[in-house]
Amino acid sequence: MSLATILSEFWRFIKDNIIKLLIGAVIIAALTVVARVYLNQKVQDAKFQATEDISQQDIDRSYDYLSEVYAQEPAEFEFVVINDIDGSLQSNSFIIDEYLTKKEVVDQVEKETDVEISDTLDAEKNLGFEKTPDYRGAVAAIRDTSTNKMILRVSVGKTPEENEKVAKAYQKIVTDGDLPFMNYQAVMLLSDTVIGENLPIEYQTMVPSATALTGDRLFNSTADVIVVGVVGLIIGLFLSAVVLFVLHLTKRRINYAFDYSWDFDDYQERFKQSAEGFEQAKQFINFSRDDQHVVIAEQDIKEIPIDGTALQGVLMPNTEVIMVIQSGQTTKQWFKKQYGLARLYKAPVKIVHLI
Repeated sequence: MSLATILSEFWRFIKDNIIKLLIGAVIIAALTVVARVYLNQKVQDAKFQATEDISQQDIDRSYDYLSEVYAQEPAEFEFVVINDIDGSLQSNSFIIDEYLTKKEVVDQVEKETDVEISDTLDAEKNLGFEKTPDYRGAVAAIRDTSTNKMILRVSVGKTPEENEKVAKAYQKIVTDGDLPFMNYQAVMLLSDTVIGENLPIEYQTMVPSATALTGDRLFNSTADVIVVGVVGLIIGLFLSAVVLFVLHLTKRRINYAFDYSWDFDDYQERFKQSAEGFEQAKQFINFSRDDQHVVIAEQDIKEIPIDGTALQGVLMPNTEVIMVIQSGQTTKQWFKKQYGLARLYKAPVKIVHLI
């Protein structure tokens, strides 16, 4: 069996079914877009079902506000907390940012810096961005697990300078020992507050970024729809081709060269069912060794003389068996039976496929 022939026939199969393929692809692309919208809506409903008092307008306003805040460079400082009794390093960083986002602490820092920290924290609450072991939000104390160094990252302001002001206020609270749960512990500052992202990349998934809201927004641009639609179209073309191919294999009649098999030593050629194609097919048939051949086809073909519809009797030695296949007419069962008989006679085989 020739690989080039099979690939050529697959291409013919695609061209013959191009309309069905496109219809299937468009349907699947549309379903992909609808499913994306539906699932996103379900996620939104699940996220906000516990806060039904929040209006859609408030949610949209929170998205817009955080989109601006998260796009700014954060401010950070580094420190370690040392136990005065045994010299060990504090390993719980999350309790620090939990304390620093308490209302009374936020009110104090807002008064000192004139930065509306609570607006950012309220917007995160509206969108369900709660602190978890995997996500710490706009005010995050992240511990480097290899050194126990802590990094306090602040991303609450509308400018990097506002983030710096807040981070410096938090730095003062931490270094002055104003944390009530840090008795018998000392803070050593490793770096002063600076603007910029210095958090190691492996920890950056725990804090918000400029793209943090992308996955939570329902389609907010034409580009989103186009991307999902194109992906659905590609998947649709592939799935449609697979379905059509599987359905085709269940058919009784031969249409393409991959509907039957032949050995490497056999000769197989395809000819169009046209005046020129029939003439070429007859030349191919007549070019037989010692002119010893028998031509068989399941149906009579007026353009090509045949000797019968099946192999009968005993073949003379070296008689060539020429099997003529008509696309959409010849059955797979007939070909399989006649080809098997030719193999039993150990006769050389030619396959003429009229497409």
